[in-house]
Amino acid sequence: MKRNTYYRLTLNLKGFGGASEDGKVEEDKLVVNEDAVSWRVDMDITDWGFEKDAYTFDAHASFGYFEIMGSGWQVTTPNNQEQWVKFYLSTPQSGVNWTENANSKFTVGNEGKLYYYIEPYYYIEYSGRNYNYNTYRTSTVTLTKGGETKTVTFTQYVPIKIEVNSNTIVYMERFEEENQHKWGCVGKAITETLSLTGKNQIVEDYGATNFKYVDNSGSNLDNTKRNTLYMYYAALNDNFKSDVHLYCIEKSGKGYMDETKVETLMSSSNEDIYCLPSKEIFTAMKNFDFSKLDKGSYEPIWKNEDYWVSNINRNDNTSTYWNGQEYVNGDRNMQKRVRAMYINYWKQ
Repeated sequence: MKRNTYYRLTLNLKGFGGASEDGKVEEDKLVVNEDAVSWRVDMDITDWGFEKDAYTFDAHASFGYFEIMGSGWQVTTPNNQEQWVKFYLSTPQSGVNWTENANSKFTVGNEGKLYYYIEPYYYIEYSGRNYNYNTYRTSTVTLTKGGETKTVTFTQYVPIKIEVNSNTIVYMERFEEENQHKWGCVGKAITETLSLTGKNQIVEDYGATNFKYVDNSGSNLDNTKRNTLYMYYAALNDNFKSDVHLYCIEKSGKGYMDETKVETLMSSSNEDIYCLPSKEIFTAMKNFDFSKLDKGSYEPIWKNEDYWVSNINRNDNTSTYWNGQEYVNGDRNMQKRVRAMYINYWKQ
C-alpha cells in the first residue's frame, strides 16, 4: 500500500448479507448473531489510470478535468465516430492544443489531472417522431501501461423533450444542475436597446440586430431566445452581466469560458442554444413525468428548491424565481438554482 494513492474497494454481500458465504446459514435461517457475521472483501488495487472506469455527461458542452493516478501510461483516443471527447495534453494556459485525430496516442504526465472538453450533443435533428428519451452515445478510450490494458467509457445523454403546449417544445437535461447563481444585473431596469449589427452573423440572420429584453416572454420561444442572446452580447460589450443567462449560454458551447481557452472548439455558428426558461416554460419542465427515463423515477428539478426564471419586474428591479411552491420576485443578488432549457434557433 502507498500513501496518497487511490484504491478501489468492492464489498460483495451475498445471501443474508454475506452470512451464507461464511457458513452461518442453515435451512434458510441465520444461525448466529448478526455481529458474528464476517464478509469477504475483493480489492482491485491500482496505482495508475482514471479514478473510475465510466463517466456520464449531459448534452451540453463542458470543460473540466479527470483526477488521474500515476504517470507514464498511454491513452489511445476514440475512433472518428466517437471523437466528441477531447483531451488536453497539459494544463491549458494559452492557445488550444486538444487531441483531434482518431486513434491517436499520448502519454500522461505527472500533473494528477487530465483536462477534457465534451462537445455538445445536438439532438434537435433527431427528434420528432423518432425521439427517444433514453438515447445516448458512448466513447471509449484505451489505457495502456507495460503489458496491462484498461478501458474507460464516457456516456452522453440527449436532452429530455418537454411539450410546453401544442405549439411549443423545449428540451432539458436529465441530471441535476448543482450550481447556484445570482441572477445579476443588480439595480438595473434593463431597458437598454442593443444594436448588434456586425457582431454576430447568427443574430443578424435571426433578425435581431436591434432588440430589448422582454420582461415576460411567456411560452414565446423567439422572445426567450432573444433574452439570453441579449444578455450574452450585453456582457460581451461590458454593458452589464446576468450570471444566470451566461451560465445557460456556456452550456451551448458559445465561448463564455475564457479561463479554459477552448473558444475555438465552441463554435458560434451552430443553430442550437441553451436559454433561461420563463415561468410558463419552467412550469412544464418541473411537471414532467421523470419516471419515463431509463434510470428510474427521479427528478432533475428538486422539489421545494428555488429556481431562477427569465421574468423580471422593472418597477423594483427584481427577478422572478420558483420557491418550491409558487413564483415570487426577489433581489437579484440571491443565490438560486438554474435549470437551462435547450432549443433551436429556427426549427422546433
